[in-house]
Amino acid sequence: MDTLKHYDIKNLLVDSRSNIVEITDDAYTGLALAFTRDLKTSRVMKVVRLQTVDPAREKRAAHVTQQVQTQLQSEGQRYRNFPTEQSALEWLRER
Repeated sequence: MDTLKHYDIKNLLVDSRSNIVEITDDAYTGLALAFTRDLKTSRVMKVVRLQTVDPAREKRAAHVTQQVQTQLQSEGQRYRNFPTEQSALEWLRER
């Protein structure tokens, strides 16, 4: 978070395609929402999450994604999931 603030980052891409970490649903939700709260104190305007190809992981992430979108939109920030890096980058580059 310090790096995002120090370098005044406006767009953030989170690549969740290959990071496989065993974590409970409660811990995952807690980490994601804490990160989202921290993002709200930054100047990040767009956040992209690259989706995995694992339907079970995406199902797990769906509930948290909805909460993250709601929190960020209340601050004027935008959050979206994308299946490909190319489509994510295109959206990040849009004005």
